[in-house]
Amino acid sequence: MPRGKPTQIIEHRISMSNWERDKIGSLVDAKKREANIEAGISGVKVLAVAGIGAGSIYVAYQGYLLGREIAEIVYSVADEAKAKAKKAKDKIVAEYEEQIGPLKEGLESQQDIVDELVKQGHRLTNPLKPIFKLLNPFD
Repeated sequence: MPRGKPTQIIEHRISMSNWERDKIGSLVDAKKREANIEAGISGVKVLAVAGIGAGSIYVAYQGYLLGREIAEIVYSVADEAKAKAKKAKDKIVAEYEEQIGPLKEGLESQQDIVDELVKQGHRLTNPLKPIFKLLNPFD
């Protein structure tokens, strides 16, 4: 069966004593502290993420600087090695030229004779060509 329309409104009130108010007040205060702690933790999280980001940028920059220093060291060592190798090569070539020079001059005069004979129409093979190749390894 359906209910009928109410004819009167009754208001019920619950009254609390001081003890009950203190207990609920301490519960409300605990909830406020918990909310403040959660807000503080989320703030610390934001700061931690920002700090990690800044730290990562700093570490990356320091790595870049270290890489540049290492590259400069490697290039300077390579340049020094290249200069030493050129100096050693020049020394070897100079010693070679000093020792082989007289022999080379004698062979060149022989070559002049062979060239003159070829110009005159003599059919000759050049036996000195392989020797000249051996005597000029740096050419």
